[in-house]
Amino acid sequence: MTLAVLLIASSPHAAQAQGALVGILEGKATLVRQTTRFEIAEGVALKNEDILETAPSSFLQIETPEGHRIGLGASSRLLLAPTLSRRAAAAPRVYLLQGWAKFTPAVATAPRPAGFTGLTPSFEVEVGSGAVILSSDPKEFAAFVESGALKLTARSSTTSGTSRPPLALSAGEFVVERSGEKAVVSGRPAPGFLDQMPRPFRDPLPARAERFRGQQIAMKALGELGYEDIAPWLGAEPGLRTPLLPRWRPRLQDKAFRNAVIARMAVHPEWDPLVFPEKAAQKKAEALARARAHRPAAPPIPAPD
Repeated sequence: MTLAVLLIASSPHAAQAQGALVGILEGKATLVRQTTRFEIAEGVALKNEDILETAPSSFLQIETPEGHRIGLGASSRLLLAPTLSRRAAAAPRVYLLQGWAKFTPAVATAPRPAGFTGLTPSFEVEVGSGAVILSSDPKEFAAFVESGALKLTARSSTTSGTSRPPLALSAGEFVVERSGEKAVVSGRPAPGFLDQMPRPFRDPLPARAERFRGQQIAMKALGELGYEDIAPWLGAEPGLRTPLLPRWRPRLQDKAFRNAVIARMAVHPEWDPLVFPEKAAQKKAEALARARAHRPAAPPIPAPD
């Protein structure tokens, strides 16, 4: 399954997100930084707006300076510290686009409070303490509170237009919401959830960030990114994908990338003015002309007596 998590830096957590690094890596993973792909290694320092992707059968643990740990399952994608055009109710640290994640917040110490806030396409996730395991895809969202507490706030209204009340879960509780159905809370996780859950999520994993602090772990460059490398982000919700556009705009110089953007323009229409600037300029001129045509005429100036 594909997983996307993003650490947000447009908040008091910005400096902390910049110090995140890869504490554990089992298997292979890649990183997209600006328009280049790299091969990841344990100890690699992560920067704002990096995108990480784990290969099948791989596992990755991100660790922040204050002690938060984010585990990512196989075939996972992760975006660090993006700029969101639509702010969440709280300052989120992560965005799970699709797949599996395990959030283990740091233990609270003065003056640092406990807690970890993230987003999925359907829910805002607030982990008060302990550890929470999430699974999210377009058809189903599920969460298991291994320990501590969890608050889920729906990010969209119901079909009637009314807001849904938040869900508060405690240790041992499980919630699942399938597309078109109401969320169901139970006292234990569903068997299918446990069967599919990544094995590294079953036991607490140690924090290993300190052994890499101060080291410069190099990454191997794999080349310029192609359209398919970032297709999940180009098709994400508008508030997430639109701020990414300027970073990847230079790739339009590549014919294959440009053709792929044009072929799937309906998925990300915000690229249209960049691909066809002359068409955008013409539409703007036509809109201005229409506005002028409908502008009321100025009243005549009365002749002097």
